Amino acid sequence: MNADETGLLLGAGRGMRLGGREKAFLDLGNESVLQHVAAKMLRWVDTLVVAVQAGSIAAAEAELSAKGLMARCRVIAGGDSRQDSLMRLLEAAQGNWVLVHEVARPFTRAEDFEAVMQAGLLHGAAILAREIPARDSIGRAEGGRLKACVERRGLYFMQTPQVYRREAILAAHHAAMRAGLSFSSTAAVALHAGIEVHLVPARGENLKVTYPDDLPETRRE
Repeated sequence: MNADETGLLLGAGRGMRLGGREKAFLDLGNESVLQHVAAKMLRWVDTLVVAVQAGSIAAAEAELSAKGLMARCRVIAGGDSRQDSLMRLLEAAQGNWVLVHEVARPFTRAEDFEAVMQAGLLHGAAILAREIPARDSIGRAEGGRLKACVERRGLYFMQTPQVYRREAILAAHHAAMRAGLSFSSTAAVALHAGIEVHLVPARGENLKVTYPDDLPETRRE
């Protein structure tokens, strides 16, 4: 645990593919996803800032308080997009480093957190990633027409957790905003700003909860 590192937890999604249920409040059996992920992140950072929908701040605070976590947490309203939410989290954070994670990945293993933390502090930026096991050739299409063939080697799914220097990734978000650019991943924002991002191969499955069947109560690590 390091006071120079702040955890940033993205949880403001609307959960449309889960019937409108916010992922932060899904049940894992004897605790919510938010409680489980927050407790896990607080093993690695001293403080945690959580972004949820504006109308869910009180509920999130109650969930964290019930587990005795609220003293080390702050809950804020997220933005209209992931990029907006993360920028709000970065502006609310303190310290030189941030550990970024999302409530949609409650099963991340401790060794993956540790590996990303170590790589981030060493290289300046690091993300958990999984290589795409492509056997067939891959193409990119537009309007039903093939536009380009993509080399199938060296392709990765980009995941969380991720570690960045706070000032660097915050400046990258401000630059993207000034340019009117919207990115679906924090890593894309970093790359656009010229930040070199180190890939850390995921050891666990690190499932992203997207549909109801993704969250059986027995799948907890």
